Amino acid sequence: MKIAVIGEGKRKAARYLQQLAAQQGIFLEQVPLQRGGVYDVILAGPMSGVEEIPACSTYALVAYGKDAAGLSRCLQAQTVITYGTERSTLSLSSTEGGGMVSQQREIMDVYGSAQPIGEIRLPEGLSAQWACGAAGALLACGWKGI
Repeated sequence: MKIAVIGEGKRKAARYLQQLAAQQGIFLEQVPLQRGGVYDVILAGPMSGVEEIPACSTYALVAYGKDAAGLSRCLQAQTVITYGTERSTLSLSSTEGGGMVSQQREIMDVYGSAQPIGEIRLPEGLSAQWACGAAGALLACGWKGI
């Protein structure tokens, strides 16, 4: 599965995603964004700028709530998953033991399955905002919470 991660801290976030996905047999190939590229998921870290997004397409754009509109104008995305604001699909509900992410709406993964509303506990390793984004990217890839 092709995933691109952008924003400050992207390398750490990409490693974190790959490790968690691998635990469930999901192989994430982290690739750079390129004009005309096609991706399963693009994860834009908090406050990622529009200038980082070339014209490309993705099944799911996972973006910080306040950045989502600008980023989605730069690319073709079948679905946009927002995180980090009070109106977002995903928000942090607790930071104990890593992070508890609250999922407010169903997320359709790349296989067409609905990921149900609920809470997802993630292990330590990322800041609060990145943890919310990581949860969205993992769910879009078909990951089942731990």
